[in-house]
Amino acid sequence: MSVLGELAIVDLEQTIAALRALWARLKGDARVPLRSAFTPELLKPWLSNIALVEAVGERFRVRLAGTTAVSFAGRDFTDKFLDEVIRPEHYQITIAPYLRAIATGEPADDDVAPNQFIAPDGTSLPVRRVVLPCSSDGRQIDRFVVGLFLYRPERRNPAGL
Repeated sequence: MSVLGELAIVDLEQTIAALRALWARLKGDARVPLRSAFTPELLKPWLSNIALVEAVGERFRVRLAGTTAVSFAGRDFTDKFLDEVIRPEHYQITIAPYLRAIATGEPADDDVAPNQFIAPDGTSLPVRRVVLPCSSDGRQIDRFVVGLFLYRPERRNPAGL
């Protein structure tokens, strides 16, 4: 059996819409919500798919990675900078949604680069990422709640979200 049949696959559009709605509710009238507003209780339906990332200067460090996100990557990136663990040819595309979220103050989502997440059987895992910009201090965008979700390509809405 392919790994796609073994890993949890979500209703992609519904999941991302729910996370975006939560982000909008938590931000209220602010530019972005505080990262601390995203409690484990609120994130419970997606907790294993969530990574918490922080901007440190021009670098990005994974502060915490959920168990499903770790299984996609095949290793735990917790407390690692992305430029230390992402192959150079994938680095710019990997950080693009973070940079877009910083520039716009809005969530950014994309399909993770092909061959970035590889299953033990060699299957390239189709993973959708949603990057929700947050703040640690209410002023600057320096934290991100990131959802990483496996999906079946044939179930993906080709028109996007």
